[in-house]
Amino acid sequence: PDLLFIAAANLGKSTPDRFLGGADFVVELISDHSVGRDRVAERAEYEAAGIREYWLFDPRPAGQRADFFLLGADGCYAPAALDPNGRFHSRNLPGFWLRLAWLWQDPLPTPLALMIEIAPTALRTAVGGVSSVPDPSGA
Repeated sequence: PDLLFIAAANLGKSTPDRFLGGADFVVELISDHSVGRDRVAERAEYEAAGIREYWLFDPRPAGQRADFFLLGADGCYAPAALDPNGRFHSRNLPGFWLRLAWLWQDPLPTPLALMIEIAPTALRTAVGGVSSVPDPSGA
């Protein structure tokens, strides 16, 4: 995959050479030469491996699409819906969400702006309780 996430609880499945089992989620970025592989072949491979979330982004100007899939109890992927605010909430990375509009924004938002919106409390804690980190909730 282009990006993968492995939860701390699953790090024991890693060896110096590989990770034994499926990642908690994977992300694929479609390019002109990978459309079929990403949408069909890799999706089937990730599903068979038991990867619980599959995110598929098509950043090509004519595409600009994002699909999110969650592995069901039946072992098959089902499309995941965005919330009413256009955000996808990860099932495997608690508290993490992604606003779809950010992907196509020009200019792209800065990492700091994203952290302030996604996890203001964690960001304030990480910088030692600095009160200058805005809290978008007003708290």
